[in-house]
Parts: sequence; structure tokens; C-alpha cells
Amino acid sequence: MQSIMAESPELSGSLWKTAAMRFAENLIGAKSPYNAWDQMRLRRWLNEGEVSAPAEGESVNLYGKVGILVAGQALHLLVRKRLLHLHFLDLADATFSDNAKVFIRES
Repeated sequence: MQSIMAESPELSGSLWKTAAMRFAENLIGAKSPYNAWDQMRLRRWLNEGEVSAPAEGESVNLYGKVGILVAGQALHLLVRKRLLHLHFLDLADATFSDNAKVFIRES
């Protein structure tokens, strides 16, 4: 599967987005205001998000956004706490490991 994904950036991007949306749905579906939405509304809203692959040490501004760490690691800049994949990023800024994938959606 990895070799096929390496040969097709379109397929790889599509698979990462599908996985990221499912993780995001599971992680934020119980949080307000999303818990008041029906499943289709939440999925349509999440569909507007994107998967980002920040470079090693790159800082990403997440202020006013929903962020889900799908793969890799993030470092919370203010408290210097390391976060692992499948984590809801409820913070304004983070730096990321080289292999990180982050689902980002404007709030």
C-alpha cells in the first residue's frame, strides 16, 4: 500500500483526508457545538478541511481553527508538551515532527 501511495500523490492525499476526517469526527463529535449537529452536517463541515504535512520543526498557527494530529508528533509551544498522533489540538500554535500529518479546518 505504501508503494502505491508513493507513486500516486492524489491517492495518498485522498486516503489521508478520508482517515483524517474520520479521526476528526470521532475526536470532536462529542464536543460542543459539534455534538448538537447531525452526522451528515458534521461530515460536510469536515469535508472543507485539509490535511497538512508540516516540515520538521515547522510552526503552524492553529488559532481559530480545529486541528487534529493524524500522524507524527506535535510540540505545544507554550507548555513544551509533546503530543502524539490522534490528538485534538486545542491550542494556538504547535511545531511538528517530520512525518506529521495534521487535519486543519477553520472554526
